[in-house]
Amino acid sequence: MRKFALATLALSTLFLASCEEQSLVPEDQRNMDNRNVEAWVFTYWGGADLKKDSIYTLNDAQIKIENIRLAFSNYEFSLSTGDTVNADTSYGVTSLSSVDHKVGLLPGGTYTGEHQLLLGFDSATYYMPYTDAPDVLLQNDIYRGTEGYNHMVIRGKYRLLNDTVNLTPHLDFSYRLAGDDFNILFEKPMSFSVTANNPVTIFFNFNVDVLFQGGLSPAIIDEITSNPNNNDDWLASQFLFGNLEQALTLD
Repeated sequence: MRKFALATLALSTLFLASCEEQSLVPEDQRNMDNRNVEAWVFTYWGGADLKKDSIYTLNDAQIKIENIRLAFSNYEFSLSTGDTVNADTSYGVTSLSSVDHKVGLLPGGTYTGEHQLLLGFDSATYYMPYTDAPDVLLQNDIYRGTEGYNHMVIRGKYRLLNDTVNLTPHLDFSYRLAGDDFNILFEKPMSFSVTANNPVTIFFNFNVDVLFQGGLSPAIIDEITSNPNNNDDWLASQFLFGNLEQALTLD
């Protein structure tokens, strides 16, 4: 099994975003290669690997996934003694272009306790002016352009099943979740050691097809933006979030 094989290359955890009052953007964020904590996100559709060049069928449409982005922050490690490790702050943004993603820096040592990692951002980060934000939060699909930052984005193409002219997905769809109403806190008990040549790794399983359960489809709504001022969009965002909570799990 590929996750078992990959586990021999790493150990166990994620990334880091802490709460130093003097700065929301740590110096370590500017030297990303030093980070030794990694999130590995495996994407699936119907139990098989998700493929960007594949077309998937819903009840009323066919879709092609072009990209999925997840943004993590606020990593903490709580020791079994009850103390919290003072870990360096960082952000991690995933995409379909790779499985492993550097997300933080943890001091060397032996740890037993619980990883805590937020999919999303606290309010201080969410409302951070773009002039103060690190490059990782200014990437396409993450920065919202006016205020705030998305932490879950899925983009692709779709076609209606009854379309007899266009036989491949050609219409755009985009689903975006943002704001603390749609944050998810992940917690994972683990024991591990951090050494110079041994990164800390945690595995996520993302069953993308679950995002579309319950009838959610680009054929019905092709754009979701997490806009609290638009009742229809807000209801669709809540529905998408409920699916996301079931779709993304720790391994």
